Amino acid sequence: MRVQFVSTKYPPYIGGAQTQLQKIAQQICRTTPVQIAILADRDDDQTRVTRSVYNAAAAFVSAGIPAQWLTSQSRSYDDDGVKVDVVGATAVEKLSTVVTRGHSADTAMERHLSRVMNGASVIHCIKPDWLAFRAREVARRKRIPYVVTPFIHDRSVADDIGWLLKDADAVLALSEADRRNLIDIGIPAAKVRMTGVAPLVSGEAQPQRFRDTHGIGNDPMVLFLGRMIEYKGARATLAAASRVWDKFPATRFVFAGPPVAGSDAWFEQMPDARIVHLGRVSDADKVDALAACNVFCMPSTFEILPAVFLEAWTFGKPVIGGTAAGLQDLIEGNGAGFISSQEPAEIADKIVRLLGDPEMSKRMGAAGRALVDAKYNFPALAKGLMEIYSSLQH
Repeated sequence: MRVQFVSTKYPPYIGGAQTQLQKIAQQICRTTPVQIAILADRDDDQTRVTRSVYNAAAAFVSAGIPAQWLTSQSRSYDDDGVKVDVVGATAVEKLSTVVTRGHSADTAMERHLSRVMNGASVIHCIKPDWLAFRAREVARRKRIPYVVTPFIHDRSVADDIGWLLKDADAVLALSEADRRNLIDIGIPAAKVRMTGVAPLVSGEAQPQRFRDTHGIGNDPMVLFLGRMIEYKGARATLAAASRVWDKFPATRFVFAGPPVAGSDAWFEQMPDARIVHLGRVSDADKVDALAACNVFCMPSTFEILPAVFLEAWTFGKPVIGGTAAGLQDLIEGNGAGFISSQEPAEIADKIVRLLGDPEMSKRMGAAGRALVDAKYNFPALAKGLMEIYSSLQH
């Protein structure tokens, strides 16, 4: 058997789904050949000016054709045993895509994918978009089983890719809530299979080094880790800080993760030494921060199964999640933390409860750790995926 993954983006591009793909592919390739077809693995393939021109051209061509088709350069490389094929347009294909307003792009991409997918036993698409639709056409022509993990955050996304999911041989859900949602949008229950994600932590944590480096000492520490996108709750958590300080004035709020447009201004408008804004951090710093915090807080409104909660539980930390579907079952249903809206007063109340009751915090963190140990690890996920792939072979 050979497994062929398809994903528009791939590490070192930063994204939870993409990093999970990398780790699960590296796990599977220990026993089974794995290849991955992608459009981009970083955002710096071109200069800023060139990217702007290509982005404008892609928008002119078609909203459904990503700019990476015009910016990426075709190449292949080995990623710890996994063969990665970056599928980019040739100069002629780029020109043709623009001249024909996108009509030639589908055929060109399918020609590239047909070559890359020769010999594949199963095609597994992650976060389907234009590339996934093209892969589906190739899979059907070659009569290769086609699997999709959609990572659907809301119903509008499902409307865009619904027919693709219904046509797939298997659609993978990350949680029970995700499974129910897929069935609700019309995916036959027999096609929906369960998978999951695993914590992305490695190396030995050095929490005291993190605290010393950032002047936190022994003060209480609340950690937000993720992109500074409003729906993830970074801004709401920041707004909750002053209310927490009313009860625990020494509490440090640490924000780590890539910025988005306008997010730096949030922190500039709240100059306080107790706010530690780190921006993008290394994997080692991420691990140290998780081990160092007292409470992990990410009250997101759009998630499926965020690996960062699992990562916090790996270190026995209680978490505060948001109102995204399925998080209540995952967090409060397992006694591993609290759920909160993005109202700063409610976030502050949950933080204060955890900081004020160390024994409860310890119990919740331990419950989360037990859940991760039992269900969420890459060997178990790889084994489950291989069983699904094998069941689809004719």
